[in-house]
Amino acid sequence: PIFIFILCLLWWGVHINRREEFLWAGLLAGGLPLFHGHAYIAIILYSLTLAALFRTKRWIFFFIPALTLALPQWAYLILTAHNLSGAIKFNFGWMAKGENILTFWARNLGLFLPLYVLGLSRADLPKKARTFMAAACPIFIIANFVQFAPWDWDNIKIFLLWYLISVP
Repeated sequence: PIFIFILCLLWWGVHINRREEFLWAGLLAGGLPLFHGHAYIAIILYSLTLAALFRTKRWIFFFIPALTLALPQWAYLILTAHNLSGAIKFNFGWMAKGENILTFWARNLGLFLPLYVLGLSRADLPKKARTFMAAACPIFIIANFVQFAPWDWDNIKIFLLWYLISVP
């Protein structure tokens, strides 16, 4: 729910260009690492893409609290965790394991991927809404190259957050 609320705040921040929405989104995002580290990673990747697409100086109100509040939490998690060796590593294709990555994702996403691409290109949506959905693509791409947990399956959390943003 916090992730969805942050998405809503970012939408309104970009839509009406007020710093308060960016600030509240940043404060909430900054508290995510102890609750859900994968959601923090996804929201930072997503907001970096949004910031590149919707250029405004107000993004500073998001990134300063989001990064400042999260830093001590990540330090605590890294210093006290016992099973985080190899937590972030290169893992091309995530769980494809030798299978063609395109076949792997066609089998696992089914019709969603072609419908997603069709929706981005042809949906009767405002351009800003399509841009918000398309901005999630880097999450999907990066999660296919980088594993954000010691266990392969945990990256599914990143993919689920990509899916959540992409569904509309």
